[in-house]
Amino acid sequence: MSLNYIKSSKLNNESKYIRFFLDISDYDLKKDLSGYIYNSEGLYLLSDVDGEGPDVDVFITDDIYTIKKQNNFIDSTKIYSLVENFSNKKILDALFYGAWDCILVPKNIHDLTSLINQVLISRVSKNCPILEKISKSADCYKILIQKISEITTKDLGNDLIFDNPLTKRDTEILQHISMGKSNKEIASHIGLAEQTIKNTISIILDKTFSANRTQAVSIATKNNWI
Repeated sequence: MSLNYIKSSKLNNESKYIRFFLDISDYDLKKDLSGYIYNSEGLYLLSDVDGEGPDVDVFITDDIYTIKKQNNFIDSTKIYSLVENFSNKKILDALFYGAWDCILVPKNIHDLTSLINQVLISRVSKNCPILEKISKSADCYKILIQKISEITTKDLGNDLIFDNPLTKRDTEILQHISMGKSNKEIASHIGLAEQTIKNTISIILDKTFSANRTQAVSIATKNNWI
């Protein structure tokens, strides 16, 4: 997807417009979004963010971890995290880094139009869109409660116990991981393809909101899931 555009002259009075800032590593995607904003009535694209410039209304990024670097200038900004999918981990990562919502990476001009429309509608919503997404997923909601509990009880030496989100197969694989077995060894023992084991472990990490196998085992053990 690539749009041809010319720079708009509407920047003479930027206070009238909804001000966007894009922090996107994908060159083509940034170019397309920039072109769309330049040619949309009522939208204004900031080329930089600093303490001297105008306030940012909408901050769109495909790297949620960069938000901390911009934190001094986006306190009142609605932050949108571009993601490939709405997995539990991506949604919760975005939430913990201060995103107002997650939006899917556009694949074509129709998606691009929908993305901008979604942003314009949700930025003035009374309800936080990313929390609405979480509330619609029982698993995601449970993981959020678990993460909050870990934060609030870490100094108390006392963790809450949560419902087990794991299937019997998940549990079996985690038990093998806890014994130090490799994916190949687990696949051989269970009788599944190694790629199937890898895929299942990815799902387990998502279910337990874990960064790696060790953390997943730790969380499952702490909650008596294995």
